[in-house]
Amino acid sequence: MDLPYPPSWLRSPGAGDHELDAACVAGAALALFHGAAGADLPGRGVWLDRQALRAAVFCCAAAGRREGEPDIRDAVHMTPTGENPGPAGRLYGFWREAARRSPELDDDKISAGRRLLGLSPSTADDLVAIARELAAGDRVGMVAAVELTARFATLPAEAEPFALWLADIVLARRSGWPITVPLFACALQRPRGGVGRLVRQEPDTWRREVLAGIAAAALEGLAHAQDLAARARRLAAAVPRLRAKGAEPLLAALLERDAVAPATPMPTMTARSRRRLFDRLVGLGLVRELTGRPTFRLYGL
Repeated sequence: MDLPYPPSWLRSPGAGDHELDAACVAGAALALFHGAAGADLPGRGVWLDRQALRAAVFCCAAAGRREGEPDIRDAVHMTPTGENPGPAGRLYGFWREAARRSPELDDDKISAGRRLLGLSPSTADDLVAIARELAAGDRVGMVAAVELTARFATLPAEAEPFALWLADIVLARRSGWPITVPLFACALQRPRGGVGRLVRQEPDTWRREVLAGIAAAALEGLAHAQDLAARARRLAAAVPRLRAKGAEPLLAALLERDAVAPATPMPTMTARSRRRLFDRLVGLGLVRELTGRPTFRLYGL
């Protein structure tokens, strides 16, 4: 399955200058994004990891933190198993777990989400109740999720990732997606202030800005899905020609994860053979080295 490319008018200047225009553009962008969210595309696991990583970066920026994608990757991959990867690493862990969950709002999933973010068991109970009502209703997914964001103004800043996750769930549930794709954090978080501040400070324009953010995030996510699917197809097609004995688990990991470290233990390959295979894959243009470092490298599509 090939994902469609957006028409040029979706990116034309002024496409989101008015609320009605912004709603039309956001709806069209989400209709295109629907193909990526609902299809079993090559490299799907990598795409979901990258959506989660971007969501974590935007949440860090909204909280006044400076961690970018390389910093968060290092926090996750360079921290020993079982140890604390720090606030940015925990945020990525939250969004990565969110991207693996079905769009349900049962008590166990809500409690797990709060625990991953270190929130109290009763944080945003009112918002959860509203999200459940909207998810079970008959509103269009985008409209229901935007309606939920109007309630973010009263939330403390530390609860905004949780609230954005609820908006993702409402959108996914009403849109019929099998999983919850991180999208609203990429659309709405801003440096040193998230959507709650937007709703409070721009009461006349916040809805238009939310819709414009959704459109931009959906089109960006679609472009990443298209790029990663093409890269995954090239890697999968090259596998039979590689003749790398015992490399199947490593190649499978590259098609499923954002990043893979050569140092990751793998019973079917030695450390030296793993490094040689990564060098070969980079040389063939099938995989990228993601850190720019001579040591402690990470590789991915």
